[in-house]
Amino acid sequence: GQTGCCVLREDENGDLKSTPVLTPDGRWLTERDSSDLRRMPSYGSRRLSRLSPSGHGLDSEQYVFDHRRECTKMPGTRDLIKDGMKHDRVLSNLNDTSLDMIYKTMEYFEFAHGETIMSQGDPGSYFFVIEAGSVEIFVSGRLVNTLRRGHALGGLALLYRCQRNATAVAKGATRLWGVSH
Repeated sequence: GQTGCCVLREDENGDLKSTPVLTPDGRWLTERDSSDLRRMPSYGSRRLSRLSPSGHGLDSEQYVFDHRRECTKMPGTRDLIKDGMKHDRVLSNLNDTSLDMIYKTMEYFEFAHGETIMSQGDPGSYFFVIEAGSVEIFVSGRLVNTLRRGHALGGLALLYRCQRNATAVAKGATRLWGVSH
C-alpha cells in the first residue's frame, strides 16, 4: 500500500516542510518525528513532490495515473457520477452540459486498502467519485471524515488546480471514477 512516503514542500522561506505520513505499521508521523522521517524515503525539489509506494521518484499525478484500469461504464454509472458531482460543494453550480462533458472524460481507478489516493499539499489535478469502497480523509494527520459510494473528492483541484487540502486513503479495496484537468 501507499505507506512510508514522505511529502516534502518548500515553504515561503525556502525551507522544506513535511506533511504527515502513514508508516507501514499504521502510525502517522509528523515533523516532530524527524528521526523517523529521516529513515523514510523522501524527495525534495523546488516543486512539491512525493515518492511512489515503491520508492521510485514518481510525482503524485503519475502515481494516480498508474492506478487507472480498463472498465466500461455501466448504465447506473452515469447517475452515480452525476449525483456525486451535483453534491460536491465546488461542482454543484455547474450546468448539466458541463457535468456531461466531465462525465464523458472520466476514467476508472482502483486503489488497494491503505493506498493514498491524494496527499495534503500535493498539487491537485484529479477529481473522483467513489464507485465502491470507502475513502478516509485526513487533515494534518487527523481523521476528519469517511466518504463512501457516490461521494466526490477533489473538486477544487479540477476547477482551480490548487494544492490538496487533505489526504485521502483507501479503506478497503476502493474503485473510483476520476478525471484530471
